[in-house]
Amino acid sequence: MKLPIRNRTATSLTLFVEPWCSQYEIPPEGEAIVILADGKAHSLDLCPENWVTLWNEGQTEAVVEVISREQNAVVDALSFASRWLNHYGSQGRAAAEDLERAIDRGEKSLGYLRARFAAYHAFREGFRKKAAEADPRGGDLPTWKGSKGLKGAHGAGGVAAYWNYRTRLEPNLVELGEAPFDTEMAHLIFGGADVMVG
Repeated sequence: MKLPIRNRTATSLTLFVEPWCSQYEIPPEGEAIVILADGKAHSLDLCPENWVTLWNEGQTEAVVEVISREQNAVVDALSFASRWLNHYGSQGRAAAEDLERAIDRGEKSLGYLRARFAAYHAFREGFRKKAAEADPRGGDLPTWKGSKGLKGAHGAGGVAAYWNYRTRLEPNLVELGEAPFDTEMAHLIFGGADVMVG
C-alpha cells in the first residue's frame, strides 16, 4: 500500500510512524511517500501542532521517502507527459502505459523518487532525439542503449516528440490547438524537472 502524505503548509510537518517511533520531517510543499503492508488497518492521527502520527499495523517497518517541492517537479512533469500522450489515440495511450510501466519497474529496485528521475531522464532523451530529426515522422523511434527497464520511457519520449510535431502541423489534433510540449506551461513544468535531473 502506497500512502502519500502531502504538506501544503508553509512550515515543516513532522511525521511519526508507530510503533517503531520513526520520525520524518516533511518540508513545506513537500510530501512523504509511505509504503505499508497491504490489507492491514493502518490509521492516521492528525495533530494540531504540525505533526501526524501514522500507526503501521504491519509486521515490518514502513518504508518512507521524503520528497521536496523541487524534487516533485519531476513527478509533475511525468504526470503531465502521461496525460498529454493519452490525447493521441492508441499510440499515445500505449506510450503513456510504457512510461508508467518503466516507473513501476524501477520503483521496486530504486524507490519512488529515483525511479521517476531515471524514467524522466530516459523520456527526455527520447523526446530530444526524435525532435532533433529533420522530419520527425513515422514509427521509427530513437535507439535506446541504456537500461532495458527504461526503454519504454525512452520510446514514450519519442512518441511525444512525434505528436508534438504533428500538432504543430495540425492544431486541431488536440482541444487546446497547441503542440502540448510547446506551451508556456509545459516549458515551466519541464524546465523545473530538467533542473532537478541535470
